[in-house]
Amino acid sequence: MVHLVIYEPPPNCYRYGEYASKLAYNWPRNIKTADSTPSPVELYRTILSSADDQSIHIISIGFLTNLADLLRSKADHISHLSGLQLISAKVSELVVMGGQYPSGWEYNFGGEDPESTAYVVQHWPKNVSVTYSGGELGGDIFSGQHLAQRCPPDSPVLSAYQWYVGRDSTIRSSWDPITTLYGILGLEWFSKIGVRPMLAYANDFGYNSITAANGSNAWVNDTKVTNQHWLRLAEGVTNYSMAGLLDEFYTHDPSLRSCFRYGVLSENFDAVL
Repeated sequence: MVHLVIYEPPPNCYRYGEYASKLAYNWPRNIKTADSTPSPVELYRTILSSADDQSIHIISIGFLTNLADLLRSKADHISHLSGLQLISAKVSELVVMGGQYPSGWEYNFGGEDPESTAYVVQHWPKNVSVTYSGGELGGDIFSGQHLAQRCPPDSPVLSAYQWYVGRDSTIRSSWDPITTLYGILGLEWFSKIGVRPMLAYANDFGYNSITAANGSNAWVNDTKVTNQHWLRLAEGVTNYSMAGLLDEFYTHDPSLRSCFRYGVLSENFDAVL
């Protein structure tokens, strides 16, 4: 399974551009300028065209502009399939950080490009599963508290949080990390990393809908639709324990062979922390 994590920064937003530019400048990279890269739709179409059927998970942690453009794209020299056909054939799940559940307004859906949000929600292929991670889930889970104490000074994770949040604090709501973690692990946590599942589906059936031009959404209960879900914390999981798990990933030395600093974690994760 291949996971594509797609982040779209808000246009003309200096705050986002500053920290991303600093990371690109200070860590080794092959790409020298953004002009040397393909367009988002070209990159999507190239990756999907060469992928096995149903082998791609797309994790969207920004606006849905590029996905909307992909859906609208026509067959070209990269593939004889349209964007809609490519997605239907190659993608097994879309994971979206966006929306408020069961209903409300959230920035990724309505902050910059609500038209693209509505297009993706309404035109996504019905055979491809969609899981939503809402603003209400990650907003109250504050991770990154101990990065300065536990990360080496040359850690790109530490620098990213310092440049985004500020050097006096690296604590940040955990919308995107939770979405990415689910996108990679799904609900099969224990079999993959030895940790009991910390997320669960909040619904058994139904689908997401856009209810206003500003990107507001609401969940529609419909027993005929069973491949769309929105996430919640699993029973017994606290905001604190989820934040602690995320911090383990942020600060873990990738050269170590074990999963975590504490070894394999168990249901007593709160106590371990």
